[in-house]
Amino acid sequence: MLLVVIGIGFIKGEDASASFKYKDYLLKKTVEYTGDPLSFFVDGNIVDLSEEPSMLSDRQIAYASAKAVFGDAVGAKVKYSKKNRRITIKYNGHVLKLYIGSTEAEFDGEPVEAPCAPMKIKYKSSKVIAYMVPSRFVSELFGFNYNWNESEKAVSIRIPLEIEINGVTGDYLGTKGKLYFEGNLIDQEGTCSLIFDNTAMINADSSIFDEAIVDYDYDEDTGIIELESDGKSILYCIGSRISYVDGLITRNPHAPMVVGYPELGEEFVYVPGRFSFENLGMYYYWNADTGSSEIWFSDPDAEIIEDPADEYNDGHDDGYSDDESFDKDTTEYTGDESNGLRLVNVYNTTEGYKFFVDYDNCEQRLTIDLPMIDDVGDIEMREDILSCLNELVIQGNCTEYFKDYEIENTGEAILQIQVYYDPVANETLIRFYSDCVMGCEIEDFTNGKTTLHFDYVKNIYKKVIVIDAGHGGHDPGAVSYGYEEAALNLKVVQNVKELLKDTGIKAYFTRLDDIYLDLHVRADFAGLVGADMFISVHHNSSDNTNACGTSVYYGGLDTYTSLNGLTSAELAYRMEEALLEKLETERFSTGIIDRNFVVVRDSEAPAILIEVGFISNKAECERLVKDKFSKKVATAIVETVLDIYNEAE
Repeated sequence: MLLVVIGIGFIKGEDASASFKYKDYLLKKTVEYTGDPLSFFVDGNIVDLSEEPSMLSDRQIAYASAKAVFGDAVGAKVKYSKKNRRITIKYNGHVLKLYIGSTEAEFDGEPVEAPCAPMKIKYKSSKVIAYMVPSRFVSELFGFNYNWNESEKAVSIRIPLEIEINGVTGDYLGTKGKLYFEGNLIDQEGTCSLIFDNTAMINADSSIFDEAIVDYDYDEDTGIIELESDGKSILYCIGSRISYVDGLITRNPHAPMVVGYPELGEEFVYVPGRFSFENLGMYYYWNADTGSSEIWFSDPDAEIIEDPADEYNDGHDDGYSDDESFDKDTTEYTGDESNGLRLVNVYNTTEGYKFFVDYDNCEQRLTIDLPMIDDVGDIEMREDILSCLNELVIQGNCTEYFKDYEIENTGEAILQIQVYYDPVANETLIRFYSDCVMGCEIEDFTNGKTTLHFDYVKNIYKKVIVIDAGHGGHDPGAVSYGYEEAALNLKVVQNVKELLKDTGIKAYFTRLDDIYLDLHVRADFAGLVGADMFISVHHNSSDNTNACGTSVYYGGLDTYTSLNGLTSAELAYRMEEALLEKLETERFSTGIIDRNFVVVRDSEAPAILIEVGFISNKAECERLVKDKFSKKVATAIVETVLDIYNEAE
């Protein structure tokens, strides 16, 4: 037994970044630990180990306090028997028994062998007695998901939660979120908030809406959810990302859903948290440190500034006359402004509210009178893919005409039409909303009438690709010698856009200006438009300033194919060969590299990520930033895409 304990051999060294002393009860002496400090996370929440720090052995085994990690954080029952020097951990009907100084253990009455022996210690600084156990061994016996991050010296433990969605039962391993309203913890009836697509989905059947004074109604037959508070309203439908906010259609970040908890034998309705409360006029904050949705009637940190003119305000001095208001029956709205756009009219295309289109019959044609327009050059179509929105843009102010004009829409594809005026650009915008991404083309323009053709993207455009300019917005990517990667990526993509004109290829771009997009949102583009290829453009960087060359990444887990069996690996090989030839650069590493980056792993199409070159290499950076070189990169990309399409015909 003594030999086992001595064999633990904790790391020591002059460069160690953590140091504390403890008494080892078995060795009966004080030991100093000078190894790496470890962090522990349980279900995404950091464990407070300030009084019971963890330790890493020379065999890279992370020891943790049984009470702090498995008792306080996980919720297991932890007991210690001084007589038997036995640590007992009980969780979810299972029992684990470990013995100080011994690798022999028992799990549910059966003998098991621990990789190393537990210890009983007393920290010199905090005076806390702790029972240290091998954390991976304990976690995996209880069926927890365990991950060790070497670079961060961090342990992540995820406790599977069995849930059922759409009739499929599985283990949820994400953050189990808490709910607070006005600083008070909300009882979620044995459930928790769930994170999907970076969206905190909250249990609408908990008491949260009662606390927030929100009228909540759910019709199980139709799947429609109604929320109303202080004159503001939201209509959701289970399974649809379309919602109606104060009567206007919009797209929420994740579809509401019904989640079953087999252990509880109950089902609960879940809705997106931030979207719900912010559209009801409240304040929402996601606390990543505690994994909590914090909701308030108003921002608790906002400084209240009283306007001395308020006492003279009769309640109508808002810049508009009393009759400029929204009437849900007539769906006319002529007074408010939204993001600088003046809303002119709203056309609900069916009786009541609709959340889905008929996927088997979604082709639709719409004819609109435009007597104020003489030339087709004065109109164009724009698309907002993520909002399932097509937009007809008319030069000039047509508000008076469309205030009274009725757009007749008898098809199934369009759920609602909204007309706006943009006074800055002097454009009239006619927006067509669906619940899925629709392709749209101006099919005809004759005698002041335009006919628009809507259908699935691939039914209108036979060749469809997605081009992604990496990083952007608050994420500049790599930065070297005064240049930002995001800007170089965008320059290449803008050149690709120009070269694709008149090629017959319909290209969708994740961004064409300096904005930030989540990686999962970028990956979603391919599936939304049925793309044949997804190409992400990046520039590389390294601490080694001599690193140079071009490489192309693909995801080995991506099994999607297109165009006569085109795979991500084949697309990567073709693109790398073209870039090396066109740019006359070196091959970095193996050139073609299998890495499961989000955008190449989760794109529903053959997908690659190009690293054009290293901006951290001064000589290479001088080439990368030149306009001529950027155009060469774009040319190599476009020529490769064209060759692949030509071979597939």
